[in-house]
Amino acid sequence: MKEPIEWHILNQEINNEAENYNHLMHVATYKYALKFIENKRVLDYGCGSGYGSYFLSEKAKSVIGVDINPDAVLMAQKNYVSENLSFSEIKSLNEKDFDVITSFQVVEHVPDAILYIKFLKSLLAPNGVLLITTPNCKNRIFKYIQSPWNEHHLKEYSRSSFEKLLQKGFNNYEILCIGSNNEFALEEIKRTKKQRLVSIFATFSIYPYFLRVFLLRLFTWFFEFLRRFKKSSIKNTSQIENTIKYSIDDIIISKNVKYETDFLAICKL
Repeated sequence: MKEPIEWHILNQEINNEAENYNHLMHVATYKYALKFIENKRVLDYGCGSGYGSYFLSEKAKSVIGVDINPDAVLMAQKNYVSENLSFSEIKSLNEKDFDVITSFQVVEHVPDAILYIKFLKSLLAPNGVLLITTPNCKNRIFKYIQSPWNEHHLKEYSRSSFEKLLQKGFNNYEILCIGSNNEFALEEIKRTKKQRLVSIFATFSIYPYFLRVFLLRLFTWFFEFLRRFKKSSIKNTSQIENTIKYSIDDIIISKNVKYETDFLAICKL
């Protein structure tokens, strides 16, 4: 797995509804996982900054959060402390027989997704449950001609390709949609559709990985400059605050969602 340098934090700055959606979608996913983990041994695989592992530890018997990024692990160890919670790098993981494994927004980062699925399956106890989330590529990339515009994503999945991947390790699985039935998720969909369009010339699928990353970083630098310039021109910060009107209650995780952005797979032994 290539080492991602992105992770979600609870106290991040929220500037618009798309950012608000992404923030609350992460939180809602861990909230949904609570129904599976009470008094269970839990592994949070790809824990990032650790806030989700800590959230799960409030109901779980024990939680181990692991991540490939040592800086993320250090952040988690510093900020989230509980008697039934520990953090370590993935390479140091030497336990198995977990009742529940959560792995949210990770599979799109791994170079060998089949190996990833089989490895997580091997860590489950009998009757264990694996929960995986990943973006739905439908509104993120142009099919067949475009690679992910997120430089850390090696592959993004449609429902059919995600299902085929899950079948490599599990016979018993269910795929749910994450999104909203109001226009909350639509804000994120509009953002990703715009992103796939403006980044198209940097993300043709024929490009090798190193070239895609190089071109995307040029694009990122340019648009970050524009964003900062635009932000500095806004003198009244209440203009930003007044645009935030949705809450975590607007995030829906279900089989049928009007506006979907991500998938949640529930895999059972």
